[in-house]
Amino acid sequence: MPERSCRRLFAETVQWSEGRDFEGLVGDSEDHDSGVLDRTPGGRREAGPTRTPATAGCCGGESEQGQDPLLGTHGTPGESRPGQGGDTSRVDQREKAELLRSLHHGPRILVLPNAWDVASARIFEVSGAQAVATTSAGVANALGYPDGQAIPGDEMLWMVERIARALSVPVTADLEAGYGDPAGTAAAAIDAGAVGLNLEDSTGEGRAMLPVEEAAAAVAAVREAGDRAGVPLVINARTDVFLGGSGELAEAIERANAYLRAGADCAFAIGLGDPETIRSLVTEVDGPVSLLAHPGGPSVGELEALGVRRVSIGPWAMRAASSLTRRIGEELLGSGTYDAFAEWQPYPDLNSLLAP
Repeated sequence: MPERSCRRLFAETVQWSEGRDFEGLVGDSEDHDSGVLDRTPGGRREAGPTRTPATAGCCGGESEQGQDPLLGTHGTPGESRPGQGGDTSRVDQREKAELLRSLHHGPRILVLPNAWDVASARIFEVSGAQAVATTSAGVANALGYPDGQAIPGDEMLWMVERIARALSVPVTADLEAGYGDPAGTAAAAIDAGAVGLNLEDSTGEGRAMLPVEEAAAAVAAVREAGDRAGVPLVINARTDVFLGGSGELAEAIERANAYLRAGADCAFAIGLGDPETIRSLVTEVDGPVSLLAHPGGPSVGELEALGVRRVSIGPWAMRAASSLTRRIGEELLGSGTYDAFAEWQPYPDLNSLLAP
């Protein structure tokens, strides 16, 4: 990657939330409204099996035979892979949910890496992660969609289900703003094996902020869905005040406390990086505060000292992998040399991570 200041890197790369640059590679949301698109060798796009649109929720997406179009051919929620992960029964999920919740109140800050597929999730797990989160942007991009609720909910949850089945540690899913049905999406996430979720207070369309009452009601609906299913979901309620919103600390505090009162376990102030503002937010919010790490921002240790209880990396790992892929392509198709992939994960290592 060309050298540049960390601050400039963050300023440029934070555009992932707007769907710029990288997402030009996967098209815009209009390309996907009619269903999954298959790419032919000639570059044409042909419509594949139609999925439930993201705006219509993700809980009624069944085929004519009554079977979920994704899970029907890729396993069903609750299945465990022999030798990997554990039983995703409700008892197991309740235990994992309580473990994940307790990690927000432990002696150390909870550090959550964000995975976009099973391989990345397993790598994070064997690296020592106590829990693994998914990245909605990373999953969407990997499956051919831009970020911002362009991906149908059932496709997002298909990846969540595969990741949850493969891991022994708790999995929390980034489910954007709930795909038009936060409660139904939460129930489907539990069926997929997740024990926590992120819920945003802005929509994918222009990142418009929801009224605080509406966003809090969505949090309450997700809490009720978890209670009905018997799994105490760990809700990380995200406010976009510092990411396309007003940027006002007072509004962020108001929203965070409203979401915590509605049943959230943690308030996620994405886009915030100034240490003094972080300190003020932590002081005024009546519960754990979560932040997104970014190059040039406070380190994990510095965030912990400021009182932050949870830090995640969002799509950064996936974006770093995409940058490496671009370098490999440019070198291979330019000079014809192979230096960009001179360092790699050994073949047996990856196979052992994923073997049944």
